[in-house]
Amino acid sequence: RDVDTLLNTSLGRNLRPKTEPLTSNDGSVTPSVLVLHGTLPMVYRNVTYNIPIDLYLPPQYPQCPPIVFVRPVSNMAIKENHRHVGRDG
Repeated sequence: RDVDTLLNTSLGRNLRPKTEPLTSNDGSVTPSVLVLHGTLPMVYRNVTYNIPIDLYLPPQYPQCPPIVFVRPVSNMAIKENHRHVGRDG
């Protein structure tokens, strides 16, 4: 139900559902989970950027939060040492 609600909003209109395994940082792999793949709009200094993401719903969802990865494209840069970006990306 949460996914249907999100996909039917302006924030979710560019997300597409798919399934694939989720690989943790320790290398363990889950069975296939629901993934929302696409872009989310983000406004920064009055400019809208469409950020490419993969949003994984882990098997324990909703007791555990979604896991989100930003998937930079070739013309994007991630600022190193940013307070909201982990050392592992």
